[in-house]
Amino acid sequence: MARMGGLKRVARALGVAGSTLRQQGWATASPARVQAVMDDPPDWSIVARQNRSEKRARQHRRRGRESVARRLGVSVRVVKERHITPGDSAGLCAAAPDWLIVARERRRAQAERERADAQRRAARVAEERELAEAYLRAITDRGDTDAWAAGVLHGAGMHRIDLGDGNVVPIVSPPLRVVR
Repeated sequence: MARMGGLKRVARALGVAGSTLRQQGWATASPARVQAVMDDPPDWSIVARQNRSEKRARQHRRRGRESVARRLGVSVRVVKERHITPGDSAGLCAAAPDWLIVARERRRAQAERERADAQRRAARVAEERELAEAYLRAITDRGDTDAWAAGVLHGAGMHRIDLGDGNVVPIVSPPLRVVR
């Protein structure tokens, strides 16, 4: 290791993360320093290596659970709670027990709710955009704010509109405009 190409390569060789080396004050890594750490690893290096291997094991377990959950059509939580392994999934797919059927239905219902929520959000954004455009047309066409549009927008929870040129126009509800 005559020439090290940065902390990333050194970190890989030591079995730790590059951020760990930077936290320990390493800006550069000479071959002698790297060899010294390899020969007699300090405590921080041992702990960092253990943490990294534990992290990889957790990631491996999580990916396995996600794979099994996709295969069975259930949530990852069900797979984790029931300690289902990839080897168990083939048998469960062949003869689905009652709890699996219920979990699949629960997951399907959740997916439908999420789709409906996404559609409602998209419709609300489109409605707000349409109202904002109507408000901006009222400003540009007449030079004043249309009280009806302002009231509707304020009631919809929109209190400011960005005109697109960096100006933000406040939307004042009709009762507040009279007071001013």
